[in-house]
Order: sequence, then C-alpha cells, then structure tokens
Amino acid sequence: MTSVVETTKTSSKASDIEKSDESDGVVGSVEEESDDEDISELQQAYNQLYKESYKLANSNVKLSKRLKEALEEVDSLKKVNDDTQVEISQLKNYRTTLTDKVRFLEKDAFDREDFKKALEDKVQKLETELANVHLSFKKFDAGSRKIDEIWNAQRTSFDMTGIRYKEKATTSSQLASKPYSTKAQGTSSMPNIEIMSTKFVPKYHQCGVKGHIRPHCPRLETKHVHAQFITSQVKPKHPKVIQSPKV
Repeated sequence: MTSVVETTKTSSKASDIEKSDESDGVVGSVEEESDDEDISELQQAYNQLYKESYKLANSNVKLSKRLKEALEEVDSLKKVNDDTQVEISQLKNYRTTLTDKVRFLEKDAFDREDFKKALEDKVQKLETELANVHLSFKKFDAGSRKIDEIWNAQRTSFDMTGIRYKEKATTSSQLASKPYSTKAQGTSSMPNIEIMSTKFVPKYHQCGVKGHIRPHCPRLETKHVHAQFITSQVKPKHPKVIQSPKV
C-alpha cells in the first residue's frame, strides 16, 4: 500500500516535471519570438533615426552656409552703416553751414533793402529840391537876364549912353556942363529918360570969381579926375537876387 502510494506520488511528480518542461519550452519559444520582433522594431527605428539624422545633417550644413553668408552680409551692412553715418554727419555739418549762409544772406538782403530805401528817399528828396531850384530859376530867369544886360552895358566915366538912354554927340563943354550922378540907372521897366543939359557958367575955383575964361584950371582938373575915379568905383544898384539853395 505504501509502495503504491509512493509509486503514485512518483508518477505524479514525473508528470508534473514533464508538464513544467513543456511549459518552459513554450515560454522560451514565445520569448525568442518576442526578441526577434523587438530587434526588428529597433532596426526599423534605427533606420528611421538614421534617415532623419542624415536629413538634419544636410539641413545643418545648409543652415551653416546660410548663417555664414548672413554674417558676412551683416558685416557688410555694418560697414555700409558706418559709411552712411559718416556721410550723414557730413551732410548735417553742410546743412548747418548752408543755414548760417542763408541767415547771413537774409540779413544782408534786409540791410541792402534798408539801404535801397534810404537811397530812394534821398533821391526823392534831391529830386524835390532840384524841382524847387528849377522853379526858383524860372522865377528869377527874367531878372537874371536883366542883370546880365546891366552888367554888359556898364558905362565909362565919360560915356553917358546906356540902358534906356539916347545916344547923343557931346562936346567937352557939354561934358563939363552936365552934372554927373552916382546913382544907379533905372531898370528896363522905367520909361525912357533924357538928361537935359544946363547952361555952363565958368568959375575960377582958386579965387571964386564967376565968369572965369579958363574953366579947366589945374585945381579944377585935379578935382574932376578925382571925381571920375570915385564915380567909376561906385557900382549901380541892382535888384536883389535870391540865392538858390546849394544842391
């Protein structure tokens, strides 16, 4: 009985071992299949990553090239910017110079305008004065012509002819008998005047006796010459001439 039980136990153990072996084989085959699938997936993932990394590498190369070109362009633009800033500074200085010049020209033009206005006022004033002078000359033109006639017709001490006087032949006795006047002769507006001769009565001036037969004694001749000299120095009176203002 005991042996049967042991045999039964032994057979049951053997069957259990066989079952466990079978289960281990199944598990091993499943694990091998799962490992193959994992390797395949990893290979595919690797291939995909490789392709993507290749694309990224090419893209990085292109981007690096573009970055280099961009940096070169930035340097060029910086240089252009510096040159532009220098040119802008020069233009600002030139603008300041032009502004100062324009202000100076405006001031000069304003001064010239004032000077021109002053000259125009002065010219107008001079023209007014000149017109007044011409008017004065017109007013006194007739008087000046009369004055010229008077000056041009000055008589000698023995010449009794002149303006508004009739020329008549005279003798030495008539000259001695005619009284001489130192007054100025009349102007052209006066009528003709004829001086009448008076009767000559000889007189001896040394003794004061009338009826002397020698009217031209030495003493009388000296006084007569002296009187002629004085009368020749006396100028006839002329109409008052108003002097024109100086231009």
